[in-house]
Amino acid sequence: TYFISSPEEISDDTTIYHFNYALKQRVSTKNFLPQKAGLKIVITSGASCPDSLLDAIIHKLNSFIGTVNTTDAVLNNLTTFLAN
Repeated sequence: TYFISSPEEISDDTTIYHFNYALKQRVSTKNFLPQKAGLKIVITSGASCPDSLLDAIIHKLNSFIGTVNTTDAVLNNLTTFLAN
């Protein structure tokens, strides 16, 4: 789990800057995205987090992994999941 506050904390496809609660400090992690087929990433946020911030993070991650899912498709899947 990586606690970030903006898409700028994802430096590139290998480095992420995030808050480590155990250490109570900001740290960097290399090779944070596993190099495997079928990679799934779960993104959560609090109610006060703006949708535009989540969209920016999703778009940044998509630029690295080249996913075929659009933001609309992801939100559609979520809506269907929550309805069931």
